[in-house]
Amino acid sequence: MPEIDNIQIISYSKVEDQYHILFKLENNGWREYQEYLGHISFDENLIVKEFNILLSYDSWNGIRQNLIYDEEHPEKGIKKHNNK
Repeated sequence: MPEIDNIQIISYSKVEDQYHILFKLENNGWREYQEYLGHISFDENLIVKEFNILLSYDSWNGIRQNLIYDEEHPEKGIKKHNNK
């Protein structure tokens, strides 16, 4: 993963004994921009239960990935949309 220039929390929640955070990471490279979306969940003892980061945009190829997530329910995580 490239150097991260910015981290932004999109949303967070607590469901039962787990915390969930949706976040965005940005890389402002010399000639390109990359954006990643991620989800992390951990329990009350701060043990990570799930950690997922997906590339959502890369200016080098100009393609934005179709990712599925719900800001109102970060516990649902983040997934790639299957375009089949």
